[in-house]
Amino acid sequence: ISLSTSLLGMKLVKILVRYFPPGLGLEYIQNGETKNKMVDLFQLMESTDIVALADQLMKKERLLTKGTRPYLLLTLSRLRSKLKDDVRHKFYHHRTMEHILPITNVRFNKDGTKCLTGSFDRTCKIWNTTSGNLSTTLEGHTGVVFDITFNYPFDDRIIS
Repeated sequence: ISLSTSLLGMKLVKILVRYFPPGLGLEYIQNGETKNKMVDLFQLMESTDIVALADQLMKKERLLTKGTRPYLLLTLSRLRSKLKDDVRHKFYHHRTMEHILPITNVRFNKDGTKCLTGSFDRTCKIWNTTSGNLSTTLEGHTGVVFDITFNYPFDDRIIS
């Protein structure tokens, strides 16, 4: 939200939103220099009284004045509504990479069915992303495998 409020040489230009963790960014100009200030809203929940929170923030932050109150209320209500979004996404850990040493690089082919991993253990592994199973291990590198790729657009060869 763009706005303009002047107070003691400070001019509020924008109220920015940080969704996680919840917070507001206040972009302002002071002495001709653009600055940012973050206001953490860790206490923000679905049941939070937005009007009371706005009043509390206005007492605490000099940049938030009566002129910015409508924008602040709108921003806080939008931020609170994001807390209500459906978060039923489930993530599964299917496989643990079988490299002995840390992985240096990961690449997927263009349709996402294969995954390459390179490692400090001097191997390159090809994974089937549908099943999560290891398809092939390429050994014989004389040093660390720092970079790997498929030959686009065909995806029928690997460079390591």
